[in-house]
Amino acid sequence: MEAVFFLIAVLFLAYLGDEKKMGKKAVIFRVLLILVLSFLPWVSGELSTDHAGYADDYKSIGRMSNLGIESVGDFLFGRMTEGEYGFVVLCRLLNKIGISTSGFFLVIAILTNTFLVKSYYRFNFPVFTFFLLLCSAHYLIQSNLVRQILAVSIVLFNLKYAVEKDWKTYLLICVIAFTIHHSSIVSLLFLPFCFFDGGYQYMKWLFAGLWIISVLIAFGVVFLDLTQLNLLAGATEGYDFYLNSENGIGTSNESFGYVYNFLIILLFLFYKGEGRNIIYAYVFVLGAVFSNLSVAIPNLFRVSLYFSATYPFFVPYILSNMMSNRKLRLPIQGLTVIIVLYYIRTYFLLMSSADYFSVL
Repeated sequence: MEAVFFLIAVLFLAYLGDEKKMGKKAVIFRVLLILVLSFLPWVSGELSTDHAGYADDYKSIGRMSNLGIESVGDFLFGRMTEGEYGFVVLCRLLNKIGISTSGFFLVIAILTNTFLVKSYYRFNFPVFTFFLLLCSAHYLIQSNLVRQILAVSIVLFNLKYAVEKDWKTYLLICVIAFTIHHSSIVSLLFLPFCFFDGGYQYMKWLFAGLWIISVLIAFGVVFLDLTQLNLLAGATEGYDFYLNSENGIGTSNESFGYVYNFLIILLFLFYKGEGRNIIYAYVFVLGAVFSNLSVAIPNLFRVSLYFSATYPFFVPYILSNMMSNRKLRLPIQGLTVIIVLYYIRTYFLLMSSADYFSVL
């Protein structure tokens, strides 16, 4: 029953946080939405695998007299056992002002959900968007993948500057995210779009080809072995496990994969967006590719999070675009109903799998 109330509360606040409906008062409900979204990762954190490790790391950082940062390069590319130095410095600041271990997890949750809320309200259909967020790994694994989900939310927020062609701000925030979690280096893939003004139609067949290859890999028709490439491992020490097909992380993004695959087909057939939406389309397609690749190499799920973060707002956008076609309106309405019902089921399965409200 708690899961029902939580879902209703989030969707209600998402509705009231829409400036088109509430005007300037919307900011109040957005703040409440951030707090409500932060509540569950905070209180249910002790159920997660890595919670104790993060708690111990936070305490040990507080006891350190010297962080050992000797240069800018050390700060950017160095890494302690407790994490990247940007995250370590953040923990040190929180510890210095007297934030407890429990407060540390709350602050991180608030930061993460603030970036998510600010990002998702740039688009229409906030209720649908936050519904899909609740049904996704991006929300429920916050309490476990603490550093990475914070980095994911920063990268998602940063896409605004790639869209606006503000490459200096985009690159600066990329660096900040990199100091939180080095896997966010994949966000540099979006940097060329700060300078790109071409039409999406000239690139869609390339993306279509990548997606088809990823589907063949997912079904075992094509064998993929990235372990020799060391794409991520070469960027920073400690992340070569992303390319290890023998080592899963115990987190499934399978539910996204099915809808991704179907919607990507529709995207290639009907998407005609240009300008501001081209980068979001690009990221969305790559999200589908990485989602498929994670079937063969489970750890690539961790990389796909940076791309699939666009899913909650881009799916409603695609569906609404296609509904503008009278011939497609009825089948797309039916598809929308199916998606909603499917993710209602997914939401309750996710909530019950770890019994997130058992700690109350």
